[in-house]
Amino acid sequence: MGVPYSLQLQVTGGDPSKPFAFTLRSLSTPLPTGLILSPTGLLSGTPTRSGPFQLFMVISQPNGPRGTSPLPLQVNPANPGVLLVSPATLPNVSMSQVVSQQLSASGGTGTVVFALSSGLLPAGLSLSGTGRLSGVVQSTGTYTFTVQATDSNGSTGYRQYTVVSTVAPLVPVLQPPSIVAGALSGNRVTVFDPSGPPRASFRPFAAAYKGGVNVAQGDVNGDEVPDLIAAVAGGAGPIVRVFNGRDLSLISSFTAYTPNFTGGVRVASGDVDGDGRAEVITGAGPGEVSRVRIYNGVTGALQGKYFPFAQQYRGGVTVAAGDVDGDGKADIIAGSGTGMRSTVKVFKGTTGALLSTIQPFAAGYTQGMTVGSGDINGDGHADIVVGMAGGAGGAVKVYSGANNALLRALNPYGAGYTGGINLSVAELTGDSKADIVTGTMQGNIRPVVKVFNGANYAQVDSFFAYSGLVGVSVAAR
Repeated sequence: MGVPYSLQLQVTGGDPSKPFAFTLRSLSTPLPTGLILSPTGLLSGTPTRSGPFQLFMVISQPNGPRGTSPLPLQVNPANPGVLLVSPATLPNVSMSQVVSQQLSASGGTGTVVFALSSGLLPAGLSLSGTGRLSGVVQSTGTYTFTVQATDSNGSTGYRQYTVVSTVAPLVPVLQPPSIVAGALSGNRVTVFDPSGPPRASFRPFAAAYKGGVNVAQGDVNGDEVPDLIAAVAGGAGPIVRVFNGRDLSLISSFTAYTPNFTGGVRVASGDVDGDGRAEVITGAGPGEVSRVRIYNGVTGALQGKYFPFAQQYRGGVTVAAGDVDGDGKADIIAGSGTGMRSTVKVFKGTTGALLSTIQPFAAGYTQGMTVGSGDINGDGHADIVVGMAGGAGGAVKVYSGANNALLRALNPYGAGYTGGINLSVAELTGDSKADIVTGTMQGNIRPVVKVFNGANYAQVDSFFAYSGLVGVSVAAR
């Protein structure tokens, strides 16, 4: 017991030109813990249990005879001075896993030194003399190795281990909950945990583009992981790109409006047609007629379009999606841009029929707004959240999707902030009610992202998305 053991079983008789196969008979006593029997008849390992074991072997050859043979095996208790190495087994590992496992030995005297006596460790791991198995796993496969422990008197103990190293399962980059922040100057998108630590950051467009990025999240390919939607915010053609939420590989890229339009594109996402896949919803920025369009996120095919405001209006339109009427399909929320009284219109996603109209701010306010949607009060209807796009107050207002009643007004950055607010709505805090995410729109302060609990509107998180003075678009899921 506690000492490495190896025995190659031999057979007399049979056809010596054919290999023998060895198995343990079903009615046999199980092998002692720590020993294994190979198909070729090698009995090996380090037994950790003493006692007599009456084994029965089944021996066979291809297209040949088959028989059984008894094999009595005696495992003696550990001799005095023989060390017992623990633990009895080690957990399996995966690629890139950080390992730190302390081995120990009992029954020895004085200082115990550990060493690898046979076999190989997974690449990247090492065993110290104090028994610490540590490192970062850098290979896959099955590894069988024996650890030897030696005390000050020269007494030894052994333990054989088998560890399987596999490829770690891919954790999706946009595994919910997450917040995506698009820099409104430059060309950068960063994925954050809701509390602020970044997961990934990349350029969605060509390196020369510096006009900023509007963002959204939605499961466009139906794999139950939100995908990332990035749109040109201005200064270049109206390109929209969709990236796989698992690994940020490109799913689709399309031009939302006429190629020479450079006023930017607002984006949202929701399952408008109820097929289990979110569509991409776009709103034209300033300078283009106020068109809202619906695209297939995988193919980039146009699925619908309409004008939420008068066709001659060119102040831009912001968009959001949410199941306002409670029919299980996303409806479309459109908010006016600059040059007209702030107006929000809610359209039935499947037909484009007007469901409701809200004018959230005073008649004289014409600097535009941002919109978001999610079930904040838990009544089964997506509520409507609007934020000022500029001007004094920096207000955000929440309206009931069921009856347009004002539920709450708040100033995420204080009454003195005048830079405009981008926002998104998603359930981030685990209470089954949607929460509000805000981002500073214009670059007169550092880009601050804040998260407010939808249940009580208390701020639960705040972090800087980027360094420097730059606005930020936000998308949460």
